[in-house]
Amino acid sequence: MGGPLLDGGAPRPDTGLVTAYLPQLVMTAGLGALALVAVAAAVHQLVRYHRAVPLFLLLGAAVGSVDEAPLDLFVSAYYPGRGQWTLYESFGRPIPVWVTFAHILLFGAAPYVLARLMRTVSARRVGWLGCLGLAVSDVLIELPNRSILTYYGDHPFRVFGFPLAMAAVNAATMTAIAVTVLVVEPRLTGRRQALAAVLPVAALPAGTFATGFPVFGAVAAGAPAGIIVAGGLASIALAMLAVHGLLTLAGSGRGAHAREPVAHVS
Repeated sequence: MGGPLLDGGAPRPDTGLVTAYLPQLVMTAGLGALALVAVAAAVHQLVRYHRAVPLFLLLGAAVGSVDEAPLDLFVSAYYPGRGQWTLYESFGRPIPVWVTFAHILLFGAAPYVLARLMRTVSARRVGWLGCLGLAVSDVLIELPNRSILTYYGDHPFRVFGFPLAMAAVNAATMTAIAVTVLVVEPRLTGRRQALAAVLPVAALPAGTFATGFPVFGAVAAGAPAGIIVAGGLASIALAMLAVHGLLTLAGSGRGAHAREPVAHVS
């Protein structure tokens, strides 16, 4: 089975691919264990400190994993259905169980940890380092797993098949969640803490479309190579500009709310 199939210039995934058993087992067990640790830590925050935002953020990230199927169509990504441990199928795309665990970690746990760090350390310094760390984490999760996740079409700036623009777009999205938590968490009290669940659900599609449209739109349209490369550069630039703006907001938000009490459940 070869590379991407074309239909009127638009790339299509190779649906004959088979999910490899061992990588799937490692991803499911490893990410599942880490997600369980994150949930346990969030429950501890709720019971010990009456802080419900972390738990709702993880819940929102898990629910937000339903965005994966339509977003995969947009970014030209595909999880091979044959041999896959499928959690659900939507838009004709099967989504494996381990994706929900990855969402909990990348769009729930990691942004919350970054937000807490930005509250105590220089928001801009720790924000850029955290953004880099989030991008690296995304690469580490996706890069070794071409046998269970493929990007089809002529994506630019690939490293072993993984498009670096995807890491930039995801890092900007995760940073947006972190900065929003930093700014609004002190204002969330009582039942309003449940609003934290909305963040990952809304941020993932919004961030992916806002910063990723130049490159993923060009790839999905089967545009000429020069336009796709220009789109890749534009998406990476948009992601970095978004992070810059978000960290500027984080600096002002930290200054305004650094001394406010942490939210409690009423």
